[in-house]
Amino acid sequence: MDQGFTQQDRPQRLAAKPLKALGLLSALLLAVLVLAGCASSSASSSSGGGFQGVTPATADQSLGAQQPSAGKPKPGGTLNVAWVQEPECIDAQQDWVQNGYLYSQYYEQLVSAAPNNKVVPWLANSWKVSNGGKTYTFQLKKNVKFTDGTPFNAQAVVTNFKDWLNPKNTADYNGYVAVYIADVFKSAVATGPYTVQVNLTKPDVFFLDGLSQYAFGIASPKQLSQPAGVQCDHPVGTGAFKVDKWNHGQDIVLSRNKNWNSAPANERHKGPAYLNKIDWRFVSDNNTRWGAFTSGQSQLLYDIPAVDWKQATSRYQVLRHTTGANPLRFFVAAKWGPLKDVRVRQAVQYAFNDNLAVQTAYRGERIPNKNGSLSPSSPGYDNAVNNYYNYDPAKAEKLLSAAGWSHRNAQGYRTKNGKVLSLRLVYSADVVADSDDLLLFQILQQELQKVGIKVTLIPTPPSQGWAAPQDQPGQWDLNIGYWVGRSAEGFHTLWSPKLAGQPNPNNLTGYFDPVVTKLINELDQTPAGPKQTELAHKIQVQLVEKDAVVLGVSGMQVTLAAGPKLHGLWQSPDVGEPVLSDAWLSK
Repeated sequence: MDQGFTQQDRPQRLAAKPLKALGLLSALLLAVLVLAGCASSSASSSSGGGFQGVTPATADQSLGAQQPSAGKPKPGGTLNVAWVQEPECIDAQQDWVQNGYLYSQYYEQLVSAAPNNKVVPWLANSWKVSNGGKTYTFQLKKNVKFTDGTPFNAQAVVTNFKDWLNPKNTADYNGYVAVYIADVFKSAVATGPYTVQVNLTKPDVFFLDGLSQYAFGIASPKQLSQPAGVQCDHPVGTGAFKVDKWNHGQDIVLSRNKNWNSAPANERHKGPAYLNKIDWRFVSDNNTRWGAFTSGQSQLLYDIPAVDWKQATSRYQVLRHTTGANPLRFFVAAKWGPLKDVRVRQAVQYAFNDNLAVQTAYRGERIPNKNGSLSPSSPGYDNAVNNYYNYDPAKAEKLLSAAGWSHRNAQGYRTKNGKVLSLRLVYSADVVADSDDLLLFQILQQELQKVGIKVTLIPTPPSQGWAAPQDQPGQWDLNIGYWVGRSAEGFHTLWSPKLAGQPNPNNLTGYFDPVVTKLINELDQTPAGPKQTELAHKIQVQLVEKDAVVLGVSGMQVTLAAGPKLHGLWQSPDVGEPVLSDAWLSK
């Protein structure tokens, strides 16, 4: 899990799911062990980083059955959504990807994410960059209002910037915004009623990319003046929907913003959304959520359970988005324990049959990606790094012996000076791992056991919340998580020694390579092009091949299934949020 600033102000970009009851676990583990025993090193090496028939770099995919034609969009109706995780707060300052899926329904940004890593106008009609890349001047839309009637203008934007980055204002301080721009932000000034000038201390080529992400949603200044509890339950934006009521532990009811007019003219349709209401229900249990969807009680399903993936793609329209930035991966504890030795870290890489493990645990829902430093959908991704540590247990054995772990005890585990080669995989059951993820952990445990490494799985109970052992240095050796975003800015977020002038809280290892730090500083000021790609490649090579501080698992896939009555659904190129402003229901 990626560590945040505080429990209230976490800059988390995690798509979290609670742990659910295991299904078919024993049978699947038996299957993976049989398959693993049959797979040779050479066969696995030839398969590369992905698996047959899948292009890992595809950010958005439409899979499964095509929706039947239903004619022209029809206004009205209530969309019932079957979601997984309920956020602690649903206002703009509580930045967590589960909040972000909701944010996109009622908040909007100055600019918007577009396909192919482009940024397009939204609440800002246009912008220009001057002063050597240190000044951005935005021309804002006119005649836009927040759903509480407050006008949207330059001062509203300035108020949001100030609140985002004021750590003394604990109700509004936005940890992720701070992580993203506090190192370069200088000021935001209203130079006219609908003109905002944002000044940076130095150029940052990822600045606009940041502004397009859900955490930068513009909230009503009137609402920002309210107590934290009021903001938490009743967010107010300019988006296509507004929050009517949050029934804690059950659902959130959204209704159509009848005055919505802020979408650019080139969007899919003009005017208010088609849906009258959205009933966003929280259903953590996989079986219950799937049953609600297949029975027609819900028309939109989030996070398709792996056991139901094949059925979903054969019967329903399925959308899958691979988020950018940092993929699903394990942090590797390079500053303490056995993994301080780079040879042991490299042995773990070779011993993990990622292709087999991901296909077995997720059954096609996720796409293997051994390059744990950058998502395959991000510009600058280096697929050669994905193939560097192809499954080779023989190499793992040699590296472990060279590192001094040359003896084995009666249980077959390697020892050195009488000490067992043992690793702790600590994970948060209520924040990161569901039953599919737990199966992956158990497969990793079995794979490393073959080369003599003992892996102990240590779940963290929900009662420990965010202050869990997996966030504490020295308390773990392997740590699962990811940081969703859109681009190589994820390098800065995880691997810069300092963020916003403070020690980086997102890198739980505390390991910072000066070579990587130097490359990141150069990358952040290098425009898109061959040079930026070259720098991104060098960072990946250093983190994965040379330092071996991340153990890649897969891209971070966000999956949705649409029922036969739901039409017009698509996913935002930000982090795969469902875009419901264009969605409609047929009878």
